[in-house]
Amino acid sequence: MNRGDFMWNRVELKKTARERLKSYQGKAILVSLIIIVLESLPAIFNNEKVLRLLDKMVSVDSNLTEDGLRNYFMYCTDIFTPNEPVETILSDIPLFGWVLAYVIFRLVLTYLILYPLKVGQNAFYYKNRLEETSIDELVYAFDARHYKNMVKTEFITYMHIWFYTICLIIPGIVFSYAYYLVPYILVEDPMISTKEAMELSKKMTAGHKKDMFVYAVSFIGWDILGMLTFGLSDIFYGVPYRQAADAELYFELKHFYNSKLIGTAECE
Repeated sequence: MNRGDFMWNRVELKKTARERLKSYQGKAILVSLIIIVLESLPAIFNNEKVLRLLDKMVSVDSNLTEDGLRNYFMYCTDIFTPNEPVETILSDIPLFGWVLAYVIFRLVLTYLILYPLKVGQNAFYYKNRLEETSIDELVYAFDARHYKNMVKTEFITYMHIWFYTICLIIPGIVFSYAYYLVPYILVEDPMISTKEAMELSKKMTAGHKKDMFVYAVSFIGWDILGMLTFGLSDIFYGVPYRQAADAELYFELKHFYNSKLIGTAECE
């Protein structure tokens, strides 16, 4: 089967997603709310003292003279321990605990909680595509049997995309679509190896990246509305609609890929 033998229709795909979403929209709103709240936690954690410290760090004289460093650490002391003088740099190391705590918190939240929850979000829409299910699917990735594998696969996938993005922006965009289906592949086979999941996603999206880019751009109106409504439209419709459409897209590309495999086997 050639690429030309199969063309998924973006308009029809999104229409189907809207129709299917109607049957579980209430639960989808709750799932979106949970994800958006958790993604907002780092901003809530931005303690005023940390922000003031970081601001001062940026404004320190770039020459880093002895007097400049001393004034900087004196400033740190004024923020955190106004009655305790600073005599040495070492005495001020604990003051950076706020910054260190924030970095650790962000890493834990992102890689150990948010990434698995994103897979759970995909599982929720994937399974509702087949039959109505509960929001319990949101914690699908936290099953002890495959949690480690999912965290590792998601982390390595994002690192690949990040690496290609900082090297050259265009390759980063291309690989973001190449690995677009990895979370859904993990939903179907939670114990699949990282390499296999990434390779399978690349094969399933081969020849479709341009169409996927146009599909993604077609949601820009919802993105703008989300900003104008401070995220409310995202919670109540924008995100559920996009996720439901993504699930439809996965099934379309999976169908084409499987049909291509069958066609190849018959030719042999």
